[in-house]
Amino acid sequence: MKPIPRLLTITQIAIHAPGTSPVFGEGTLFVEVADDAAGPFVVISQDGSGDPEYAGKICLDYDTDWPALAQAVKMLMQQPGVQEPLK
Repeated sequence: MKPIPRLLTITQIAIHAPGTSPVFGEGTLFVEVADDAAGPFVVISQDGSGDPEYAGKICLDYDTDWPALAQAVKMLMQQPGVQEPLK
């Protein structure tokens, strides 16, 4: 039996400042591709700093976070098999 080839797909990207943790660093943004059977969509999340004022909000710096966020979304959504199933 011939092995079935496998595709590597990145489903989440962490955007963080140098020297901070990509997993739990304060201010780290998470960009994820998700699919609930209606087609892929992007989920953006950010762990709060513990300040209730920012609970449920995403804080972006236009000069540093926004370009990285746009690049991450583009990188995730343009992967083979994300927009359309591979044949």
